[in-house]
Amino acid sequence: MRRPFKLSNVRIRTKLLAIIALIITVFIMIVLTVLISFQRIENVLGGVLAGDMQNVITNALMERELSSIAADINLLLSTFFEDEAHLKSEGQRLLEVPRGVVRRTNGGDMDASLRLFAQRLEFLLEQCQAVNRALRRLSAADRHLVSAIDGLEEVIADKLIDAALVGDDTSILKQLSILAVGYRQSLLEIGKLHAQRWPETYYTTLEMDRDPLLAAIDELNLRLRTLMASDPQIANMGREIISNLQTYKAALLALNAVTVELKNCILAVENAKFQSTGIMQKLDKDVVHAVNAANTKVLGTLRVAEASLMAISMALIAALILLTTFFFKSIIKKPMDDICNGIKAFRRGNLDARINLNRSDEWHLIEDALNTMAADLSTSYADLKKAQSLVANFIDSMPSVLVGVDREGRVTQWNRRAKRLTGLSFEAVQSQPLAEVFPCLKNQMNRIWTSIRDRRVIRDLKVPRKDKDETRFEDITIYPLMADGVEGAVIRVDDVTERVRLEEMMIQSEKMLSVGGLAAGMAHEINNPLAGILQNMAVLENRLLGDLPANHKAAQAAGTSLAIIQAYSEKRNLAVMLENIRVSGKRAATIVKNMLSFAHKSDRMISSHDLCTLLDQTLELAQTDYDMKKRYDFKQIRIVREYDRSVPIIPCESSKLQQVFLNILKNGAEAMASETRPAMFTLRVNGEGDWITVEIEDNGPGMNDATRRRIFEPFFTTKPVGQGTGLGLSVSYFIITENHGGEMDAHAVDTGGTRFVIRLPKSRKAAA
Repeated sequence: MRRPFKLSNVRIRTKLLAIIALIITVFIMIVLTVLISFQRIENVLGGVLAGDMQNVITNALMERELSSIAADINLLLSTFFEDEAHLKSEGQRLLEVPRGVVRRTNGGDMDASLRLFAQRLEFLLEQCQAVNRALRRLSAADRHLVSAIDGLEEVIADKLIDAALVGDDTSILKQLSILAVGYRQSLLEIGKLHAQRWPETYYTTLEMDRDPLLAAIDELNLRLRTLMASDPQIANMGREIISNLQTYKAALLALNAVTVELKNCILAVENAKFQSTGIMQKLDKDVVHAVNAANTKVLGTLRVAEASLMAISMALIAALILLTTFFFKSIIKKPMDDICNGIKAFRRGNLDARINLNRSDEWHLIEDALNTMAADLSTSYADLKKAQSLVANFIDSMPSVLVGVDREGRVTQWNRRAKRLTGLSFEAVQSQPLAEVFPCLKNQMNRIWTSIRDRRVIRDLKVPRKDKDETRFEDITIYPLMADGVEGAVIRVDDVTERVRLEEMMIQSEKMLSVGGLAAGMAHEINNPLAGILQNMAVLENRLLGDLPANHKAAQAAGTSLAIIQAYSEKRNLAVMLENIRVSGKRAATIVKNMLSFAHKSDRMISSHDLCTLLDQTLELAQTDYDMKKRYDFKQIRIVREYDRSVPIIPCESSKLQQVFLNILKNGAEAMASETRPAMFTLRVNGEGDWITVEIEDNGPGMNDATRRRIFEPFFTTKPVGQGTGLGLSVSYFIITENHGGEMDAHAVDTGGTRFVIRLPKSRKAAA
């Protein structure tokens, strides 16, 4: 049994072929109508284009060439002066243009007009050459005139010198010298008038009686007559100058004459151009009349074709509208709406929804494909969520800061460590510029772009970063991303502060151990000769100064002779010198003693002590010690104690620790002496694990990183020469690290000042 015919069961391709066949049929009808109409138009326009329009085009080209040559002539007339090579080359080029146009004409009025234009252009170029010749003559006359006046000034100057040497009257010569200066000034004024008026004024004839330039020349001529009354040499030179001035005037008038003639040639060329242009315009008018007649015929043919095309087009448009509406509603819109509703359900997350079109044409294939895709998406989405959760856990569990950026430096990934460091969640920073949401990485932006561009890993090690009142160090590694067309980078930030500090401590300890061995050897080598110096100095003091009176007055009272008193003075001077030797020897002995502290660990005097009590005793010692009171007034320094009284007593050598505390307090007091704000020490004692930490902080000027790295080196000091040995903090470092198994470090405080941190073990076992 045959199934009933349904349009929805007909394949879409068959429907489209039927519509296309209808469109092609109507289109062929339109094309035939257009071909017939344009065949008639071609016959009408053929004659017009073959003859009259060609003339119009030829005339337009010639007119454009004439307009172009007119502009070139105007440019040449403003630039040819005194440039003969430019005039010759450009003139030949300009003459070739009208000659070439003449060769393309077919005789008649146009040919004669163009030949006249070329002839007058040639006259114009010859007149330009005449102007240049006149300019050269004028320049030569000007040079001769200037040279003659220079010679006159030299002769007057020589005669003035000779007359002054023999004592003759020089008043006339001085007047002539002044006149010569006036002649030169007048000549400069004439040149200025000529330069200001050239070339515009010279296109009209100069008035001999009223022209200012000619009047200035005549006035200078009269003033030069004064030279005739002088001695023969000056009179001859005056006549020469007058002759040169006349030559200059004649050259100026000749230049005016040829320039006026040049103006006439320019007008003649323009008249010839206007005549040629007028002839071309007349020819164009004749052609326009012929074109208008042809246009009338063409318009009639076009109206017939237009009416035919309009009728056929309207019928085609109506048919297409009906067919398109039917096709769109039944074949496209309804199934498309059903598919859109199904896709919207997919987008809302309902991947279990299915599309049902109830069709047998090509839409059925799309229906099956979308339903299969939805089922696959449901499975893939579940797997993707699981994988994303796993990757997110991996990234968030890493101890490093991980940040992803695209090519523009905008955030694409942000792990939990980055959130903890910045206080910003991924939702708050997503697609934001990295430099704004992570200011610590602002200086790394150029490296990030370089890594992306060059596709290479870039590492920046031990980058310092301020964190409140301490400096932390980070290793920053930038990995470029170039996979699946996605470009960007991953920035990994690792906090290596503890490692950096451990490395610094290890380097410092190794350095101190090496220096300690050297110090021990040097101390033993210096001790023996130093002891000999001090002992021999004591022997000399006893032998030389043993019988010395108590003082000078006692010697006089005893009736001692003058010689004995003088010997007394000499011995007193010797006593001062011996005392200086003794003081220097004791200072050297103290230095040797400190140097020996580098090499010797000592368990002597080890006993249990409370660090809080030791600190307080050290402060009392600093306040009562006479030598320290002379330099620092500890009673004027504010002391802030932040003690954890629960910390246990520890085994230590109390005198050594007090020496360390005194060294730090002394350096801090010396640093705060230069500050204007009130001095203050902050003392802290805390316990943590197996260690007790002692912090001594001052509010002095602080120190830079370069000083901090060298502060424990032997003999390094920032004090002036003679005010410190540079061993105080070095010995303190060895006392803490070698004698007590602890750690010692120094830091600059952001608010100003220095903080010394000492860590001591709570027991000998912890120290080991």
